[in-house]
Amino acid sequence: MLTISESIRVNGAAAPARFGYGRENGTAFVQTPPLRPLLGPMPDRAARELVPVLRAAQPSLDS
Repeated sequence: MLTISESIRVNGAAAPARFGYGRENGTAFVQTPPLRPLLGPMPDRAARELVPVLRAAQPSLDS
């Protein structure tokens, strides 16, 4: 995720990148549409809770 973030910082992105971080459990993700989100290590529960949030922002995501 750091490599992607640095690439966006240096080169920009075709579409606005999305970043997320969960303070309670240290989870993180980055997404550069139209690509799928890249998730960092996280507990199963956190991943399940993140799915509806990401789908709300980008309904075309499938399971």
